Amino acid sequence: MWFAGFNVDVDIVKGSTTTAFTVQRVMVRDAVPPQNVSNSEGVPGNPAAGANNAAFQAMIGGESGATIELTQPTFNDTLNPYATPLSLVPGDWIGLLVWPAGRGVTGSDDLAFGSVLITEIELNADVTALEPLTIRGVSDGPYNAPGGVPGRRGGKDTRKGLPRAVAAGEG
Repeated sequence: MWFAGFNVDVDIVKGSTTTAFTVQRVMVRDAVPPQNVSNSEGVPGNPAAGANNAAFQAMIGGESGATIELTQPTFNDTLNPYATPLSLVPGDWIGLLVWPAGRGVTGSDDLAFGSVLITEIELNADVTALEPLTIRGVSDGPYNAPGGVPGRRGGKDTRKGLPRAVAAGEG
């Protein structure tokens, strides 16, 4: 997945309101935690690994999920000239759409999260500049992973879970 940093746009959806943001950095950690399925019969988690695994642990992939981090999200007042900045706090549920090639330019690297739980907001006040803010959250349900894989495990295209204008790139 390649991002041209100067083109990346982010839309945050809270309730029925879609708000455009610019960000310094987008980090998505798409992960499947390992699940220990060891047993006394030595059956491996990966059947292709061999028939006997008696003295070793056996692992399978657990439920996929993503951790999302937006560094220095800034309310885009050019695209939101009459809007009020969103009030976001840990515990809020948001939708998130990341446009790597710019707003409205669809492609396989679009990141769409229909439901994200904000888990923390970090503020580092710099008295000489803008106040850098970091928003962290975790996915809830299916999402479009990097590379355009809908929902990782056969889920749906989560852009359908976002308001129509955002899914179409008009937000």
